[in-house]
Amino acid sequence: DGIFNLIDLASTNGIHVNGVRVDLTILRGQDRIEVGPVARLCFTFDADPLEETTLPPLDLSPRQLEVAKLVCQGLTNAEIAATLGISARTVTSHLDHIYTRLDIGSRSALATALAKRGLA
Repeated sequence: DGIFNLIDLASTNGIHVNGVRVDLTILRGQDRIEVGPVARLCFTFDADPLEETTLPPLDLSPRQLEVAKLVCQGLTNAEIAATLGISARTVTSHLDHIYTRLDIGSRSALATALAKRGLA
């Protein structure tokens, strides 16, 4: 779908994107990826210029969109709760409503939906 995820599978040295250690992130053009102490990569891709689609806006409340964006940053429910000053159960409830509204069933599908609209 033109979305590229980078996942660190518990590597010894970790993965850094643009100088920040990550476990999971969505890659964007020109991101600098560091794998281990000496390997440095620059992420690029060629989007199909003929494929131009306009996606409808997401039918989410401002709070749901806020939760969704934090999911895209790779935060857990507990981390989202701490960031927003709400309970983890409330985060779970928000995610359940988001999944139902968008007809999706996973964090990765949510990240894809936001990334396609330039919101991640």
